[in-house]
This record gives sequence, C-alpha cells and structure tokens, in this order.
Amino acid sequence: RGNDRGLARARWEAFLMNGHPYGNPLIGKVKEVESITRKDIENHYKNLFQERNIIVIGTGDAEMSFVLV
Repeated sequence: RGNDRGLARARWEAFLMNGHPYGNPLIGKVKEVESITRKDIENHYKNLFQERNIIVIGTGDAEMSFVLV
C-alpha cells in the first residue's frame, strides 16, 4: 500500500509465476489476512502443535533416562 515500486514488483512476480504458489505474497494477501479469525488461529494451533508433531533432538553426554523426561 502506498508503494508503487513494491506493487509493481508484486504484480510482475505474479505475472511471471502465472498461478504458481510462488506468485503469491509470502505473508498473504491483505483481504485473506484480514479475514483470519481468532477461531482460525486457535484451530491452526490445536492442529499443528500436538505431541505427534514434535521432534526433540539432543546431543552431548547425557543419560537416556534424563533425555526422555
């Protein structure tokens, strides 16, 4: 908004990518971002941050019993 050079670049990249996801703005389009609700964020958080989606990696001199706690 208010940045002609940025707008031109965004339009040019969208033209070059011609419908490919790389042509979409990284942080989303203004209308899409403004339409996100609190419930959308809560649902995304609940679906993404679950035990089955977490990987913990440890290195160094540690006992396995300590790492698993």
